[in-house]
Amino acid sequence: VYNTAYCTVNSSSSVSGSGTTFTMTLNITFAPQFTGAQNIYGYAEDSAGQSTGFPQLGTWTPNSGPPPQQAPTVTTWSQMPNGVPAGSGEDAYLTFTFNENAGYSYINEAEVLIAPSTSQAASGCYIRWLQSTGLFYLYESGSWVAVPQNSSLSGAYCTLYTSTPPPGFPQGSQASSVSGSVATLTMKLAIAFAPGFTGWQNVYGYANDQAGQNSGFVNVGMWYPGTPPEQTPVVSVSPSSGAGL
Repeated sequence: VYNTAYCTVNSSSSVSGSGTTFTMTLNITFAPQFTGAQNIYGYAEDSAGQSTGFPQLGTWTPNSGPPPQQAPTVTTWSQMPNGVPAGSGEDAYLTFTFNENAGYSYINEAEVLIAPSTSQAASGCYIRWLQSTGLFYLYESGSWVAVPQNSSLSGAYCTLYTSTPPPGFPQGSQASSVSGSVATLTMKLAIAFAPGFTGWQNVYGYANDQAGQNSGFVNVGMWYPGTPPEQTPVVSVSPSSGAGL
């Protein structure tokens, strides 16, 4: 650890090299009185006495706090290998991402609703995660019920697994989880749909943050619990009439 009047360089800082590249990683704590926008410069000198000079590389504002919060957004969900926002199956392992510009830790809760519409949430698979408890919740009979860790909870429309899901789930499926990196919160859900829950359902994502802002319910795709019925083949010809050799 090295201290000056303006910052502390912590012992976790490091340098490394590979080929022609020298990498310096600095873990810096700025002194409270060091404020305002500052320029960032880099400098290097070699054994021949040649130097880079001080090129400006960027800017930094110490002790400014996080950027002003904007409403969180629901970015995407993924299930199908080709990226098509639709899928089917009795068992599903779904990944959703939510973004918050001030940092993912500012997201208070994230929700996923699989139902005919948002007005029919009570007739679908409705899942919530709360940062304050770190737990998942399943909406059942008009209230939120906590899903125990390393376990599962069944409702009228689906079962959510917080433990490793049983055989029959897509390859690579794991326990439901939430993780974060920088501005992105990632939610992975292992869901088994109830046998009576059929028909194409809309998939919605929702999040709210510490500033009371929310994404609204964003329709990110569709899901058919079970196996979709086969469509009757349709034969057509174009043009439908004409004459000639």
